[in-house]
Amino acid sequence: MKRLLKTLFAIVTIGLLLSGFGIGAIVLTAGNPLGHAVVSINDHEIALSGLSGNLPALALVGLVMAAVLVVVVPFALVVPLLVVGIGLALGVLAIVATTTLLLSPLLLIGWLIWRLARPARPVRVSAA
Repeated sequence: MKRLLKTLFAIVTIGLLLSGFGIGAIVLTAGNPLGHAVVSINDHEIALSGLSGNLPALALVGLVMAAVLVVVVPFALVVPLLVVGIGLALGVLAIVATTTLLLSPLLLIGWLIWRLARPARPVRVSAA
């Protein structure tokens, strides 16, 4: 569990660092930082060069938020669900194992009674 948390923390940290480097690279470019940026979604293109005022910064924040949602949110949802699912599976396995151990003498007695109560098989003599 400790290793899993370290790995997830490393993934999130790398994603945030890459986002930070991307933002820094965009901000440090000369002139309009989004002058040549085009976002394509389902064959629709949005050119960010026509934006003015605070809209480029808003578009940049939106893109970063979208990237974080795509990377971080699935891990934030999948990992706890996976841990809960494994915990439930182990709990059910423990219940089944305990029940099997508790009922094993009764099962053994029932099997022995069944063996005694069933009709005897006819003996077949094979011709040699």
